[in-house]
Amino acid sequence: MTGGRWSGGVLCGGRSSRMGADKSLLPGRRGPWALGVALALRDAGVEDVWFVGGDRDQLSALGPHLPDAEPGAGPLVALATLAGHRPGRSLVVCACDLPDLDGGALGPLLDAVDDGAEAAVPEVGGRPAWSALALAPSAAEHVRIAAAAGTRSFHEGLLGVDVTRLHLPSAPFLDVDGPLGPPVHGSEG
Repeated sequence: MTGGRWSGGVLCGGRSSRMGADKSLLPGRRGPWALGVALALRDAGVEDVWFVGGDRDQLSALGPHLPDAEPGAGPLVALATLAGHRPGRSLVVCACDLPDLDGGALGPLLDAVDDGAEAAVPEVGGRPAWSALALAPSAAEHVRIAAAAGTRSFHEGLLGVDVTRLHLPSAPFLDVDGPLGPPVHGSEG
């Protein structure tokens, strides 16, 4: 178990333009997709879980909500929003559109950071799957500073951070691209 030093974020601020509906609120096995991701974080031992961005009224009914610092600016800014709200904590953030995510899949990311990695991301198809990312407090602060300086991509926001790529089963980390389209990996939104 991760204990009280971790905070988690479910990133819900995307426009869902390819999906045609708010992804965070689509029905899944454990309720709305965003709730399923929050429950996966809790199953991994993260007790402090926030919905970041998205429909404040509907998501607040599911749990604590943080509005995006800059709505529409992307997932790096959403991560920075959480980092600014929970300073000094290790963070794990996940896209809201991971309907197959479970706590067991997240465990290796949290363990890597607990064991000294600055950041950890699953690797899918030889590329980082930014749909899930764990960060030590120093890396979270680095991202917060980069976003405040105008950086918007995970790749650029993590320059200077040693990101550990973990070869994990890909299915839990494949974000859903559209209502009938295939899942995608490695995307940033």
